[in-house]
Amino acid sequence: MVMHNIDAHASALEMTAKINQAYTVLKSFNKRLAYILELKGLLKHNQKEDLPMDFLMEMMDINEEKENNKNGEIEKEVQKKLSNLENNLTDRCKEYDLTQSPNVLSEIKILYLKRQYLKRLL
Repeated sequence: MVMHNIDAHASALEMTAKINQAYTVLKSFNKRLAYILELKGLLKHNQKEDLPMDFLMEMMDINEEKENNKNGEIEKEVQKKLSNLENNLTDRCKEYDLTQSPNVLSEIKILYLKRQYLKRLL
């Protein structure tokens, strides 16, 4: 009987951990998005993802300007880009909810990766 209680307790703890993890993912738009992209095989955990070269070149320029210019103008520019990207990402997610289009999901992946990159600049 004691062994059964130990197994039941361990099982309950494991289930509680899974529920807490699911709640954490569901309450965060970013984590939910990453989960869906991983679930669809478009995003691998801890894998370096390819971003469009033009975006990377633009980010290189911004990083250079950020190092040379300390007055905060670059941060405002990055914040504006991030805001536009967030709006575009939200629109694309709504479109995906309606269409379930793999092409839209691929666009969402690129927008997600760009947003993650921009957030690191702030």
